[in-house]
This record gives sequence, C-alpha cells and structure tokens, in this order.
Amino acid sequence: MHSESEAIGITVTLLDGTIDGRYENRLDSWNIDVYKIPHKLLKESDNYKVLHTPGVYLLFGEETTEGAPFVYVGEAEDIYIRLNQKHTFEKGVNKDAWGDAVIFVALSDGDLDKAKIKYLEGRFYEIASEAKRFVVKNGNTPKKSKLSSQNITAMENLIRKAKLVLPTTGYDVFTAKSTPVKAPKVKPQPKPEKKQGKIADLPPLPSKELGPCEYAKTGLENLLNSGYTFSEAQMKRYGSIEGSKEFTHRNNPMFWILKNGEKRADLDKTITDRYWSKVFQSGEYRFLMFSQWYKDNISGSHKSDFDNWYNTLTEK
Repeated sequence: MHSESEAIGITVTLLDGTIDGRYENRLDSWNIDVYKIPHKLLKESDNYKVLHTPGVYLLFGEETTEGAPFVYVGEAEDIYIRLNQKHTFEKGVNKDAWGDAVIFVALSDGDLDKAKIKYLEGRFYEIASEAKRFVVKNGNTPKKSKLSSQNITAMENLIRKAKLVLPTTGYDVFTAKSTPVKAPKVKPQPKPEKKQGKIADLPPLPSKELGPCEYAKTGLENLLNSGYTFSEAQMKRYGSIEGSKEFTHRNNPMFWILKNGEKRADLDKTITDRYWSKVFQSGEYRFLMFSQWYKDNISGSHKSDFDNWYNTLTEK
C-alpha cells in the first residue's frame, strides 16, 4: 500500500483523440513536457511552438535487416527542425526509418540550455546502452558537457523523472532487462520439466486509473518483463481469430505473429491500424498486440476483457 505522499500523477493526453496520434505526457509538478510524435505526423506538428525550443529526443524504430527495435538519442536547439533532417542511420544502403519520436522539452524558456541538453543526451545514451532493451543507433558516443554540481543534481533528478514517464509512452528504454543470478555450484539434480506460459503467480494487473489502451499495453509489458513466456499452444490460440474473439470482440487475433524477418512496416495498413507499433518478444516469437481497447461506454474491448484474457494465462 502506497501512502498519499508517495503517489505520483502522470497525465497522458491524446492530442489527436486517437491512440495512433500524438501524445503529451506530463508528470505533476515538473517543468518538463514529454511528447510522442509519430513520424507520419511530424509535418503536421510545425505549429507546436514548444517543439521549436531546445530539448532532447529519442527516435524509435525497427532495423531493416534484423527487425530488431532500435533507439537513437539526440539533442537540438530546435527539435522540430532537427527531426526533419536526416540522421546517419537514415542514410546508406541498409538505411532504417524511425516510427516514433519521444521528446523532452522545458515548459519555461531557459530551463534547458545547450549545456544541459548535451549533458542529458550523453546520460540518456549511457542509460539506454546499459539497459540493452534497444539497439542504440548512434554512430558516435555523445559527449556530456561539463556542468556545475548544482546543475548536475538538477539534471540527474530530471533523469529519474524521465524514467517514470517513459513507460507511459510505450518505450521503456531506460529499464535494464533483469538478468538471472548465477546459482552456487551444487550436486546436479534432475531438471524439472519447463512449463512455458505457466507460472504460479502472474504480476498484478496495472492500476485501474490508466486509460484502457495504456492499461492493456502496460499489463502485457509487465507480464513479459516478469519472465513469462507464452507456450506454442498459447501463441497458436491468441494468434487466431477463434482463440481471441471473446476478448477482442473483433475478427482480429489478440497477437499478430510476425514471420521470420518480417517487420511491422511490411504489413498492410488494415492490419497495422489495429495493432500497436511496438514489436513484443516472447521466446522465439515476435508479435504485435491488439490495440483497440475502449472505455466501458463504447462498444468493443474493455479493461474487463483484458482481465478475462489475463486470467487464462495461469493454471489453477
């Protein structure tokens, strides 16, 4: 149980009224705004004055050759202008394209100057590289600027808050993957049969305060981060319309399973419009997750449907 003093409010605003549009994610009592801008809506975002200010940005996409998720860390004194320019990874024979930009800008002029954004760029690069959740596409290691001890403290506090907000954008790039602790050497024992997709205790479901889409996405991310692995039978079930329709209430499977070497960009728009852009991984399977979750007063899939699906994942 958390006390009221520990509670932190994060407001997520759908700027276009759709889950596939632009987001503004704001942490209570913070002087930094976080925006998620899809590449397809970049040209339409010129009128956002805050994007014409200094800031730090993260570009997310999938590699053309391997299909692995990647991130690029950058800074600019005018974010919008920089995002419209080509980055190194967007050039050459095996060029890659970014799908979403997550941008950190200050609410007040002067709160993020050139020295501070250079420091943040360097630290964001370090943390993303150490977390190893995404391939970091920077060709060179960003060099941190030198700051006073007071400013370093302020920037490290900003980073701690950024780690809280980033998961609400769908890109938990700063959280390190859990690594198993090596067990001490003991007398070999017969290995128990591994039951993929079945664990004794599932992670708790997310807060009901989240919107239906963030609720479903956060629930799946927490599940996979806990070490849960879907079995072949489960992937076959949730990768089919028949096995998913009671939860999605659509002629769409819960999971859209990608073939070897297949990327989200290879799929038809009629498919990608119904699934989140993030590619999830479970064992050898790469898949997209059904994204059309609605408030209870709107016809379709609701939080209760996600809960019902979630409860099928463990054996009683």
